[in-house]
Amino acid sequence: TRAIPFGHGMPFSGRLQNVSGAPLGNQEIVVTETFAPGSQPVRRTAVVRTGTDGSFSIQLAPGPSREVSAAFPGTRTLSRSSGRSVSLDVLASVRLRASAGAAKVGGPPIVFSGSVAQTGAAPLEEGLPVELQFRYPGADWSGFRTVQTDAHGRFRYAYRFSDDDSRGVRFQFRAYAKGREGWPYEPAYSRPIAVTGR
Repeated sequence: TRAIPFGHGMPFSGRLQNVSGAPLGNQEIVVTETFAPGSQPVRRTAVVRTGTDGSFSIQLAPGPSREVSAAFPGTRTLSRSSGRSVSLDVLASVRLRASAGAAKVGGPPIVFSGSVAQTGAAPLEEGLPVELQFRYPGADWSGFRTVQTDAHGRFRYAYRFSDDDSRGVRFQFRAYAKGREGWPYEPAYSRPIAVTGR
């Protein structure tokens, strides 16, 4: 199993040989990608040929989490064969931004907004839960609100600073996409952003 960032491809390679270990060159290998539930498409196949040393390689395109396998369909003189599948766990892409870098205590709310990318996923009818988290110097991350994305993966939440102890404190905020059943990406965090109370 390999974990890879959203939007990244991955080289996939192997070697075909006979039972005695001799390489089998110029043979077709069928590479099959079976994507996680909630993906579009569900499956993708490609055919590559082995080199003189029996090796083959293909660059897998970016997309959702998937199982990847390679199979040799066989010939008149060579029996069929397949290798063990490889799992690719692809992290979700989460973005978060704030309407301002400073928040006045007791003043207008700061609006947090962001999105969860949906490339390769079926349309979201129910949306995705996204947990908004914060921390201040010397403290761990804590969740303070869970919001739901719309059908396009966007979310928005207005937060008002009301505690006088927030004055002069530089807070960090991030969004955590938890995922759900039928979502073909792994849970992931956004990059932190900073907002200072004043």
